[in-house]
Amino acid sequence: MIRAAAKSALCRALAWSRIEAWTARAEPLVVGYHQVVEDARAPGPMPGLATSVRMLERHLDFLGRRFRFVDLDELAESSRTGGGARPVAAVTFDDGYAGVRLHAAPLLRRKGIPATVFVVTDAIGSNRPFLHDRLHRALVRSGHRRPAPEAQRTLRARPAQEVERIVEAAEASHPPPSPDADSLPLSLADLRALVASGFSVGSHTRTHPLLVGLPDAARRDELEGSRRDLESRLGLSVRHFAYPDGQFDSAVVRSVADAGYRHAYTVCRHRDTARPQLTIPRVMLWERSSLDSAGAFSGAVLDCQTLGAVPLLGRCPRDHGAS
Repeated sequence: MIRAAAKSALCRALAWSRIEAWTARAEPLVVGYHQVVEDARAPGPMPGLATSVRMLERHLDFLGRRFRFVDLDELAESSRTGGGARPVAAVTFDDGYAGVRLHAAPLLRRKGIPATVFVVTDAIGSNRPFLHDRLHRALVRSGHRRPAPEAQRTLRARPAQEVERIVEAAEASHPPPSPDADSLPLSLADLRALVASGFSVGSHTRTHPLLVGLPDAARRDELEGSRRDLESRLGLSVRHFAYPDGQFDSAVVRSVADAGYRHAYTVCRHRDTARPQLTIPRVMLWERSSLDSAGAFSGAVLDCQTLGAVPLLGRCPRDHGAS
């Protein structure tokens, strides 16, 4: 509550002082989302990942008055050349939830906004939720009402097979409800439909591991294998990559470069100075990210998010090693 009040007060003050008149973005804006649902208040979605289609539209309408929406290729060119008079922004979605096709794609198509989906390739066509969602639900059912992101990261840092065993044991003790269609991974047909509608597709690894500390061979398989899978199954060139949980260090960035990606995206403002195009910051948004302390949508708070003022209230919790 104190943090929310402080954030609201800071953002109102910056809006009142017309921060946009004296704060210039050093680079184009990239916003990121995960799961898009009809109702983000319904039980099931992991807090911090779900955005209702109604809130997504509010974000897009607000940002559209300040930025010109472009795809990632045009955004990269704008970053290289300095762009035009109007700042540009790109919209991305991580993981590859079916809700992107069901809810986000029709909205984006109606508004003429391009977007990119970063896909966990081994999950394509699965009839089970993503492992991190299953882990969240298992923690909730075992008594953790709102599992902290740190708890998720601690468990996910373990080998995937071990996490799978933990989740399966929890699911056996407390069978989960049937998942909603929008919480399942995209199918191959979904992906092809998104591409046909104007979406671009990037890689988000094969299995969504935390790449920092992963053995070299496993990391190479995650990076090269996911790109190869997407290119062979969709018949397109994959140039963009998003780091799972935004975590990277110098070794990870080198592996991304070796795998042939031209641009890679994080979830914070930390960068590898030697490879800035492989550590492009994004502003991650979700249902409650732009709410004020009273729980109402606030353009001032969203402005703070896109200008990078909100992260000043805390340090990045992610592992970037010595990069």
